[in-house]
Amino acid sequence: MAVQIEANGAAFYRRAAALQTEKADKDVLETIARMEDRHRAGFEEMKKKNYDIY
Repeated sequence: MAVQIEANGAAFYRRAAALQTEKADKDVLETIARMEDRHRAGFEEMKKKNYDIY
């Protein structure tokens, strides 16, 4: 579930970034999307190690 939440968040921020006309706004949203990707990767690693994540 946590993995999907992070994936959804990253997709949301990427869609929002695509709608922006100002580079600074686009950059901020793309940065947040990459942060969500890192969070997702962390949760995937925890899942591989059989940690309980909710």
